[in-house]
Amino acid sequence: MAPSGPSYDADAQAFFTAVEGGGDTLTTTEKDATNQFVLDLKSAAIWSKMNVIYPFVGGTATSTKWNLSDPQDTDAAFRITWDNPNNGVFSANGVQGDGSNFAGNTHYNPLTEWNGVARHLSVYCNQAGSAGYDMGANNPGVGNNNVLIIEFNSNTSYVGMGGFITTSNTSKKGSIIGTYNSANNPSTILYLNGSSANSGNTTVTDWNNPIALFADNRSGTADGFNPDGGSYTNRRNATYTIGDHLDATEASDLYDALTTFNTSLSRQA
Repeated sequence: MAPSGPSYDADAQAFFTAVEGGGDTLTTTEKDATNQFVLDLKSAAIWSKMNVIYPFVGGTATSTKWNLSDPQDTDAAFRITWDNPNNGVFSANGVQGDGSNFAGNTHYNPLTEWNGVARHLSVYCNQAGSAGYDMGANNPGVGNNNVLIIEFNSNTSYVGMGGFITTSNTSKKGSIIGTYNSANNPSTILYLNGSSANSGNTTVTDWNNPIALFADNRSGTADGFNPDGGSYTNRRNATYTIGDHLDATEASDLYDALTTFNTSLSRQA
């Protein structure tokens, strides 16, 4: 009898099936790391809080588009539509922007999905780059809602939830998690590499357009996608998550899972 293949978590396997069904190939190392990532999130009881997970494995524009939380090839499942994909760099180390016109449309509309309620955003960056937005969703002339910026200037990281919360980040990379809950005091907390780095009272405005990756979407059209020309970054990011609010323990658990995952792929920050 031929030996059976490895047994993976059902959610991880659904993701592998989607990626490979789209014509891409994942290595055993990538599969094992992704499977453990799912198991770690479930063990920490935060898997259900992840509405979107982009693990960026496979090294192509098509392999990196999939949402690990819901790997269906639809806008409603929040798989990425890459804007100017030929200008991005897709590799085993993640996805790198061009600082000019490359971005990802997540199809995750904060007004539709949250409309003022609690949430989190996270990005794991493993290569520093120029100033710019790692993700964001705003209106023309507005740039501080649903925003994460690893480093914009002066070695500073930003979380924007209707107002910017900042902290020093001399490495210009690492894990940034931003949480917002209007019922909390303070309402916005910025976590740098798993630890609370700063917090403040802000009031987010959820505009009717989806979150962009590697830029800030400032379309004035309902559900439109038109990133602000000055917001693009050329950083390389390895993993993004979007979802429900995380408390301090949960944010630390997410950081631990992200670190284990990306270290397993030899692409840690």
